[in-house]
Order: sequence, then C-alpha cells, then structure tokens
Amino acid sequence: MLQRLSATPTAVWPTDGEASELQAVVWAQMVVIHDQAAVIDEFQAVLDAAQVTPPATGVGNSTGTNVLTLTGVVGKVKIGAVITGTGVPAGLTIIAQTAGSAGASGTYTTSAVSTLGNIALTFTPGGGTSPWPPQTDAPDLLTISQQQTTIMRTQNSLMSQYVDLLNSSSTAPPPP
Repeated sequence: MLQRLSATPTAVWPTDGEASELQAVVWAQMVVIHDQAAVIDEFQAVLDAAQVTPPATGVGNSTGTNVLTLTGVVGKVKIGAVITGTGVPAGLTIIAQTAGSAGASGTYTTSAVSTLGNIALTFTPGGGTSPWPPQTDAPDLLTISQQQTTIMRTQNSLMSQYVDLLNSSSTAPPPP
C-alpha cells in the first residue's frame, strides 16, 4: 500500500513496490471512469433524442379517416408527434407522411380515425413529454459526477506527488 509521502526527499525512490502500486491505483481509477463514461454517453444519447424540434402548428382537416390534411404548417411536423387541438382524440399521433414536403403542409397518416374540420393543431415531437430523466436517475447521475470528480482529484494529486518525488530523486541524496 502506498504510504503518505513526506516533504523530505528519500535517497532512493521509488521503493520496492511503490511504482507498481501507484500504477495499479491509476489504472483502477481509469477503469471506473471508462465504465461511467459509457453510462454518461447512454444518458446523453437519450437526452439528445428528447431535445427535438419545438412543436409545429398548422390547420388540419380529416373526414372520419386516419388521413389528415395539413395546411399552413409552421415549424416541422415529425413522425411520432402527438397531435393536440380542439376535438382531437387523446393520444392521436402522426405515423407517416404520404404527400407534401417533409414535415410541411401535406397529407399525413394518423394513429387513429378522427373527424376534424379545419382545426388549429399543435404537433409535439417525440411522442409527447420525454420519459427521461426520471426523478430516480438524478441521485445516480450526481453520484457518478461526484465519483469522477474525486477520482480526477486523486489522480492529479498522485501525479503531482509522483513528479515531486521524481524531481527530488534525481538530485543527490542529502549528506548523512
């Protein structure tokens, strides 16, 4: 086990076993950082997907089918967007676009039959409110952040002590 370092340089450094122990500590910490980075990358991918285009608006017309004709679209209508507006069935979503420029005015297929007569509609991307991050993830993310901060501080301290010892061991030992 590494011993606490003193300010007084030693004649011989590293002593038997210290260098390999220092290396083992640094590598073990790097493994933890690597593993946690994978978790953070996964969370970031979900967060990026949840941060989609703002809701679009337009005027919609449908006649008892799952075909919705949109005009005056402002923004971009995304596949999977939840449709809201007066008289719109709960949970109605866009499942495909069959005509028109992508995400603009045109003809869309919806997830259910509706009858809408030129109604102002809002299209919320991503299927509505994002499920991430749930409240239960906050403590885990905080713990990961705190652990990584602690590991980085420890590594910086170890490297600083290593440099100090390396510099002091390159000089002649003090006279007896």
